[in-house]
Amino acid sequence: LPISALLLRSHLRTDFAFSCQQGSLSCDVGASTRLNTAAPCHPSSGTVERRPLQEQMQQLLDDWTQHFEQCELADGQIEKQHRADNRKLRAAKREYAEAKSQVDDMLGEYQAALQRHSTSSVRASWLATPDGIVSAERRRHDHTLTRQGPNASAVRVRFNLANRTEYSLKPVDTNEVLQQELDDFFVWMTTQSFQGGDGTVRDVTANGIMRSVRKALGWLLYIQAPGSLHSTSLFSSRSDTSTSGDDALSKSRHGLRLRSLLPSSRPESAQLVFELLRWMRLQRRVSPHAESVALKAMTKLAKYLFKSEVMSNTTFGAELSHRKAFDKLGIVRQLRELQCDAKARVKTAGPTADISKKWVDWHTFLQCVERLRQEYEALRFECSEESASEVAVRLQTYLIFAVFANVPDRQRTVRELEVGRTFIRQADGTWAIKHGADDYKTGGSYGERPLLPMESGLTPYIDDFVDRWREHLQPQTQLLFCTPTGKPFDTISLRAMFVKVMYRLTGQMTNPHLLRNIAVTHYIGRSTTKQRESLALLMAHSPKMQKDIYDKRSKEEKILPALTFLQKLVEPALVYKRPSKKLSKAAVRAKQRQRDAELGKPVQPASAYMIWLSANRASLQAEVGASNICAISVAAGKRWKAMTSDDKLPYETRAAEKKAVYAWQMQIFKA
Repeated sequence: LPISALLLRSHLRTDFAFSCQQGSLSCDVGASTRLNTAAPCHPSSGTVERRPLQEQMQQLLDDWTQHFEQCELADGQIEKQHRADNRKLRAAKREYAEAKSQVDDMLGEYQAALQRHSTSSVRASWLATPDGIVSAERRRHDHTLTRQGPNASAVRVRFNLANRTEYSLKPVDTNEVLQQELDDFFVWMTTQSFQGGDGTVRDVTANGIMRSVRKALGWLLYIQAPGSLHSTSLFSSRSDTSTSGDDALSKSRHGLRLRSLLPSSRPESAQLVFELLRWMRLQRRVSPHAESVALKAMTKLAKYLFKSEVMSNTTFGAELSHRKAFDKLGIVRQLRELQCDAKARVKTAGPTADISKKWVDWHTFLQCVERLRQEYEALRFECSEESASEVAVRLQTYLIFAVFANVPDRQRTVRELEVGRTFIRQADGTWAIKHGADDYKTGGSYGERPLLPMESGLTPYIDDFVDRWREHLQPQTQLLFCTPTGKPFDTISLRAMFVKVMYRLTGQMTNPHLLRNIAVTHYIGRSTTKQRESLALLMAHSPKMQKDIYDKRSKEEKILPALTFLQKLVEPALVYKRPSKKLSKAAVRAKQRQRDAELGKPVQPASAYMIWLSANRASLQAEVGASNICAISVAAGKRWKAMTSDDKLPYETRAAEKKAVYAWQMQIFKA
């Protein structure tokens, strides 16, 4: 019998059941389906009915088909659930990485705190690595950049954009008395006193002086104090010399004062300052300019600490405001001598950094500005709600670079642009920078600045940014530009953004302040004296500073104009010229005729006199009786003058005809 017949004769019991443990699908296709050729039972009524074999096989096939379709649907739901789970897993991994980074920073801060409180590790911490220890407080200023380009696979540069301030006095190590002294010092520098003083300075200048003072205090506490805890009395509260290193450092921290740096007004009190400068020069390898900055801060501190001694010896408020009033203090005279020495070394010292890694020419920078504009335009047309903030960042980056290109000013000008105050719209619709005396660094010397207009082509981009895109950055400031997180730019964040963009476009780590040098170097060699003076006024510095500080041309480039001028002067005497034989006038005319004949130039026709002379030369020679050309010319001239107009008419007619023909031939020749 066929196999199908044998199967039908047997009792075949099949159970179809499916359950998905991983998904939410559970199905039961059929249960207890009994096939019998004789009397199959209906699953609902249990009655016996006879169905053909073909119908039973078709029913079985339909049940299996439905079962497979439900299985495929369940598999699709399971795969979809797996994809969702994978996305959640990746998000969890990212959160874990961010949390781990925060924990690492916290551990770094904890280790830095341990090193600050450990006497034995204070000196070793600066020599632990070739580049020194980077504290957790500075890690947020570290940037790892990847250069884009055809050979960008192996180019990765890590650099630090923050100043090296590891030894600066930390806030946690500043006791209450010292903090009050620092606050009073800041107020004294920035506020005019009724009793006179050394003259007020701007807040930004005072902040720089405060940073230098905190560095000196940090050096005294972390570097100098551990080696001299039991040999000198640097701190006012140190009395027990038998304590351990940690206890001694703690006492030093509590007893630290401003007078710990400058104990008295005598000249010998500058010993600690001298030790600080020597440490900066040998260990930190700072430039003479950095020494001069530190000495300027120490001189300001000395005037504040010992101003009472000057007041007691001078008329009330009469001489204290004068600079020479503080010359009576020995410590001030000593510090000024050190500062004069540092300034003298500044003039002869070379640059501490390799400027070739940062330098680009002005044309390259302008190309970078155009590239940023193109990047913004390309992204603007593909903008969506998700990418609106990115478009705003691109437009802001382009505008910052464009402002620097229009006015190569200090970065403070860009950071503090405020619509309606320092950034105004003019009557013609364009924008301009308006600076009062308090809005830029040298305002005390130059006063209110003239308007600095922006290029008219920037107007639609500025309007678009102010009216549409700026709000996507969610700014938390009234200033025009802000960081992608909405906070106002500071010196470090703006410098970091600028350097990152310049490195991406050019491979050079150009910073904003270097643009002033680049602009001056570009224009100073292509301008007159009046134009250079105008450029100095535009950039708010003196022509002397322009020449000494901002002109970065090499010595070879500076002397090139003088060399070129001298070479032109001595060229006639030094350049060898081969002597040439001087030709007669006849020879010159003959050469000219030969050259004209080679070119096919028409020959100039003879005059009426020459036509008459050619026709009567034989009779003239017979009359004179000689072949002397001069005698013949004299006789011919006399006879020609004695002739009447009627006698000359035939010759003049022939000369006029030849002249007309010559004119026509010359027209053809010139054509």
